Amino acid sequence: MRVIIKLFLAILFVGLPAHPDDATTIAPRVVAATVGVYSAVGDADKYYGSGVIVSPDGYILTATTAAPENAETVEIYFADHRHAPAV
Repeated sequence: MRVIIKLFLAILFVGLPAHPDDATTIAPRVVAATVGVYSAVGDADKYYGSGVIVSPDGYILTATTAAPENAETVEIYFADHRHAPAV
């Protein structure tokens, strides 16, 4: 767990502006890295949550309550309104 948190923090804070308190330059990167997660198990059990893209090749960090191991479908919704199935 500590490794994942350190990786997330390293990716999140790469390239911070000279004045890190300037939210107008930080917020767009954070929003772009945030995703919505929708998953379903059968027709009855539906789960919703959020996640954060933690690597350039698309790994997403989320809770098992958003995407349980027995989920039959997992769909990812991006800040720019695109969506894609999780693979």
